[in-house]
Amino acid sequence: MALYSENANQSSEHTTAISLPTAISSNILSERKLLQRTMSNENSIDVVIDLDVTPKPTDRRSPQQVLTNQTLIPNETKSSLLSIISILRLASLRRQSTNANRQNIADYAEHHLQELLNEKIPDRDYHIFLKHFNGDISNKEFTIEEFYKLFQLTKTHGERLLDIFGETACIQGNSINGKRVIRIARVLSMAPISVKALILFKTFDRNGDKHVSVEEIGEFYETYLIEFRFPHDSSRHQELIDTFLQTFRMHNANRQMNFDQFYTILQETPNSLESLQLINIPNNDDQVDKLKWQAWRKNNKYHILIILVYILATIGLDISVIIKLVVKEQNRNVWLILARMAGCSITLNYVLSIILMLKHCMVLIRANRWLRRFLPVDDHIDAHRYVGGALGFYIVVHSLAHIINYATNTQGITPYASALECLMYYFREQHTVCEKCRHVNYNHEAIQQRKLQKVDFIWVNRDVKNFSWFLQLLNDFENEQLTYLETLRANNTTPKRYIDFHFYFTSLKSNNQGMIGYAPFDFAANIYENVSNRDILTKMRTKTILGRPQWSLLFAKFKAEHRRTSVFFTGKPVMGEDIKRWCDQYQFTYYHEPYF
Repeated sequence: MALYSENANQSSEHTTAISLPTAISSNILSERKLLQRTMSNENSIDVVIDLDVTPKPTDRRSPQQVLTNQTLIPNETKSSLLSIISILRLASLRRQSTNANRQNIADYAEHHLQELLNEKIPDRDYHIFLKHFNGDISNKEFTIEEFYKLFQLTKTHGERLLDIFGETACIQGNSINGKRVIRIARVLSMAPISVKALILFKTFDRNGDKHVSVEEIGEFYETYLIEFRFPHDSSRHQELIDTFLQTFRMHNANRQMNFDQFYTILQETPNSLESLQLINIPNNDDQVDKLKWQAWRKNNKYHILIILVYILATIGLDISVIIKLVVKEQNRNVWLILARMAGCSITLNYVLSIILMLKHCMVLIRANRWLRRFLPVDDHIDAHRYVGGALGFYIVVHSLAHIINYATNTQGITPYASALECLMYYFREQHTVCEKCRHVNYNHEAIQQRKLQKVDFIWVNRDVKNFSWFLQLLNDFENEQLTYLETLRANNTTPKRYIDFHFYFTSLKSNNQGMIGYAPFDFAANIYENVSNRDILTKMRTKTILGRPQWSLLFAKFKAEHRRTSVFFTGKPVMGEDIKRWCDQYQFTYYHEPYF
C-alpha cells in the first residue's frame, strides 16, 4: 500500500492518497460506486483512495490530473475506512483461495491424468519400460486376460481401469496393443498421489457421474473380494464394506461423495494414503533373474549334467522300490514304501560320499584330459558336502517314516494348543476378583517366579480357515493378557507381556512387492483395522502378516530380549532344517516335534 501527498486545487489544504494493490479481487470493484457515493467530501484534510484495481503503467500526468480520477474522503473516517477495506480484501482473497483449492484438487488431478494419457512418451521413459517388459512390446497384441495377468489384476478391477483410461473398446475386442500397455504402465508408475487417488475414486465410480454412492462401493467390493479370493464368507464381505462406508461417513443408503470429500478423508488417514502407492506397475525382476540364470547355466553346464544323472539315479531307485513292494508284494503301506525309498537313497549317497573322498581316484580323473573336461573334479569336496547333506536328509526321512508307520496317533499342532491352554489356566488361577468392587488382580509374585518367562507363538499357514478352530483359544489368551497388563499399569508396575503371537498367511504375497491388484484389498484392510482395531483375517488384535517369516529378524529379536531361548518346532522338514540352522547360529536349543 503506497502513501503519497499532493495539493488539491492549488490550495494550502493537505491531501493524502492511498493506492490499493492491483491484485484485489472483483468484490472490491463491485463496491466502487458505493464507496464514492458515501465517502466523498470536500473538507480540508482528506484521504484519496485509488479504487482502480487494474495494473497501470507509470502515470506521467500532473498531480492535478491524477486526483481527478480519485475520491476524496474526510480525515476523521480515514482509520475506519482503511480497516473496512482491509477486511473486505482479506475475506475476498480467502473465499477465492478456498474455492480455487476445492476446484483445483479435482481439476488438477483430472488435467494431470489426461496429460499423462495423451502426451508423447519421452525416449528415456520408453527405454525404462523396454527393460521392464523384457523387450519392445509396442507392436505386440495382448489378450485382455494377458493384460490382467501382466498387471496382476482381477477381472473387475482390470475392466474398471481400462474404462478409466478410455480403453473400453479393448475389452469388447478382447485385445490391447502394446503401445497402450506401455502408456498405462507410465501413468500408473509416474502419477502423483492426487492422480492415484483420482484413479481409485474412478474405480468406484461405475457410472462416471463424478460421485460415488453406497451402492457403487458395495457392488465393486462384493465382486472384487470374490475374485481376489478373500478367504471369508459373504458375512465378512459385508462387514468389511460396512466398515469402509463408516469411515467415509456414508451411513445413509442414498449418501454420495465427490472426489474432494474422498480425497479429504484420505488425507485424514495416512495409512490409507499408503495404499495408493500400490497403484503402480508390479515389480519385475524377471530380466535380472533371467540373466543370472543364463550366466550360471553357462558356467555350470557340466555340474547340471551330473546333477541330472544323480536325480535320474534316485528316481530309478524309487521306481524299483515301488515295483517291488506295490506290484510284486502288493504292499500298500505308504509310510513303509517311503521308508524303503529313503533307505535306497541312503545307500546311494553313502557310496558317493566315499568315492568323492578317494584321493587316488581324483588323481586319475585329473590325469585324463577327457574326464577332467566333463567331471568338475576340483569341486569334489563341495560335492562331498552336498551328498553328505542329502544323506542326512534321507536318514531323517527314513527314520520318521518308520516312526509314523508304527505310530497310532497323529498330533500336528495339538501339543502346542494344549501347552498354551495350560499356560492360560495357570494365569487364570493367579487372578482374584474383589467381591465388593469386582476389581481383578493377580498374584504378581507367583507369576514372576515362574521358570517360563515369555512365549512367542509363531504360526505359518497357507489357509486362513486352518486358524479358525484355534482362534477362540488364542483370542481368550489375548484378552487374558490384556487384563493382566492393565492390572500392572494400575499398580504402577512396568507391563511385561508373557506371550506374543506371530501369524503368517502365505497364500497372499507381501505388500512390499507393490502390486496394483492388491491396492483395493490393502486399502480396505487398513480401513477395517483403523475402525475395529482388529485384524481383517483373524479378527484378533494381533495383525496377520502376509508372506513368509523373516527368520533373521525374528531370531535377532529373541536373542536381544532373552538370555536363553528354546525353540519347539512342528512342520515340514524343509522349514525345520531352516529353523535348525538359525537356532545353531544364535545358540538356541532346538526341539523337533514330528509333523504328521
